[in-house]
Parts: sequence; structure tokens; C-alpha cells
Amino acid sequence: MNEMAMRAPGACYAGLAYDSIGSGPAVLLLHGLSYDRRIWSPFVTQLVPNYRCIAVDLPGHGESPDLDSPDAYHPVKIADRLHALVEHLGAGRPLVIGHSLGGALATFYAAAVSVRGVINIDQSLRLGPMATAIQHLRQELSGPGFDTVWAQMRSGFGIESLPEQARALEQMLSHPRRNIVLGFWDILLNSEADALQAYVDAALGRIGAPYVSFHGTDPGSGYQDWLRARTKSAQLVYHPGAGHFPHFVDPGELIGLIRDFAPAK
Repeated sequence: MNEMAMRAPGACYAGLAYDSIGSGPAVLLLHGLSYDRRIWSPFVTQLVPNYRCIAVDLPGHGESPDLDSPDAYHPVKIADRLHALVEHLGAGRPLVIGHSLGGALATFYAAAVSVRGVINIDQSLRLGPMATAIQHLRQELSGPGFDTVWAQMRSGFGIESLPEQARALEQMLSHPRRNIVLGFWDILLNSEADALQAYVDAALGRIGAPYVSFHGTDPGSGYQDWLRARTKSAQLVYHPGAGHFPHFVDPGELIGLIRDFAPAK
């Protein structure tokens, strides 16, 4: 393996802590809100013999510092940071994989720069209704009700159905911090729902790479047709009942998708 591929883990660039491990086609891994890059460790172990895995701590998570204002958490600005990191690493056109919040960020990343493909894990991009729901919870989220709201949301993740090791990893890494959650949700809290959805639709329309939306929770009636109307190459993979972490319930599905996008050399 070359020196770039074997870069020591735990580095930081553009305000993003990351590991870059292995060699081969680059896979950029983006975790969900309240977790950190270690959530990908079971997959990195499987991938590193044939892939270069770049696992990132999003701002305010893991070893990445907080940002100085809610506006700095805008998905386009985070995508710019991610692209700066990818260019710094000389990683070319990565396959971008994101879970939950990471799936939304992967989408905005692919709308801005050329990528090998996108795998969005359990993040619906019908964000208008989500914005409306989050705005109704503004007072609770901003006050002492934050922990209760977060616990209620997390109770719907299907964590109890995860394999034991995955469940333990999720429980160890879940550390929601109100200022970080509100930072990433600033776009939801302060956008008119229809305008936000139009903004997301426009981003989807700029994606030219293959796009897989991999769900364990029901994305809603007609979601595949809705998504394909905006991103022509989109494919829906749905495992009913797998919950918010379908890649942990069926890791072979995700590994297979990665190999379809980027055959191992």
C-alpha cells in the first residue's frame, strides 16, 4: 500500500477529524447525528483489504470541534468541508455513504461535485414534512425538554432489533448535544417547508451519479417514484422492519452495494 493510503488514523483537516485506512477505490463514510466515525468500524474492518475507507467525524462529533454559529452547519457548507478533505487526501471521486444525517450530507456533497455514487442509509429526502414536525418541537428542543424529545425519537430507531454487538456500539456512541443538534437542524427550524423541499429537490436534480436509498423504516408511499423523478438513476432498497440501522441488521446488503458501485481490485 502506498504512503497516502496508509495515512495514520486520527488526523484532522478542514475542521474534520478522520481516519483514512486501506487502499483501493475511496469510500467516504458519514455517520448520523449524535454518533461519530467509530460507528463504521465493523464495516471498515471488512472493507480495508480492497478499499480506502475515509471515516469522518462531522463537526461537533467525536474529535471534530464545534462550529462557531448555527449557519456554519448548513449542509452545503459541510459538503464544502468534506470536499476540501477529499481533495487534501487525493481521494478522487469517492463512493459516498451516509447514514441518517450523513445520508442528507452525502446527497448535498454529490450535488456539488463528481462522485462514484451515493448510498443514503435511511434518510428520507422529503424534508419539508420533517421541517414542519421539528418546528412544532422548537420550544422543547431549546429548553429542558430536549432530552425527552431525543429519547422519543431514538425509541423509534429499532435499536432493540439490532445484533448484540451493533446494539452495544450504538449505545456507546450515542451522545446527543443540544447545541450540535440545533446547529444541524437550523435549516429545518428556520426554513419554510415548501421552500426547503424545493431546495432539496434542486440538489437532487444536480446528481449525475448512481444513487441508492437504503431503508429499514418505511420512506412513505411512492417514495421510489418520487425520488426517481428527481434523480433519474435512483434505486430504492427497502427492508421492512429493519429500523433505522438496516446496514447493521443486514451488513451483507451494504457490502454488496459497495461492491456493485466499486468492484474490488
